[in-house]
Amino acid sequence: MRRHRLLVIVGAILAAFVLAYVLSEEVRRGLSDVPGALLWALQNPYVFFPLLFVYSILIAVILPIPIEPILLGLPFADPLFILGAAVTVGLGKAVGGWLVFVIGVNFEEFLAKWSRRIRWFGKFIALCERFVKRTGYVGLFILLSVPMMSDTAVLYIFSMFNPTGKKGGTAVPDAPEPRHALRMVPFVITNFLGGMTRVGIAVLLIWLGLAAFVR
Repeated sequence: MRRHRLLVIVGAILAAFVLAYVLSEEVRRGLSDVPGALLWALQNPYVFFPLLFVYSILIAVILPIPIEPILLGLPFADPLFILGAAVTVGLGKAVGGWLVFVIGVNFEEFLAKWSRRIRWFGKFIALCERFVKRTGYVGLFILLSVPMMSDTAVLYIFSMFNPTGKKGGTAVPDAPEPRHALRMVPFVITNFLGGMTRVGIAVLLIWLGLAAFVR
């Protein structure tokens, strides 16, 4: 019951964001200016890191915007600042990954119902579940570590098409706590490590690009 209440609250918040984004030009403009605001906040770490944390959560849950444009403004001569940014992004994506995991698990019954009604949809779900089961945490980590990759799409695929190990993969209604191929705690940890690794790879590529340009 508590999980369903949490899902309703999270769903309402996400729905409000989506409706505001779709219907309000001011909101769309404001969200598109978030990277610029974060770059401005680089002058004050006490403002920058909390904003980066919230932004990382939104990227994981709802915003199809890459984190890399923000990294262009990081002080590359300060390794502690870079490490702090990597940890902050990792923590934000861990929280966002947890939210997406809860949403995905609670969508299983809905997907199972429509997979039984629509044959091609059932085959599509089975294909996605096989992909998630075969690639597992390693596949999730690799995809989350790729610069410019959409975290939102990856996380929803790995959470909504997370097979339970039962025949057909999809959870059976009223089944008592089915065991999924991907569990919540390792899923969240993978998000944290993937977020940190992605920042490290992106910073390295940016540094190499700047070094080559200077030459």
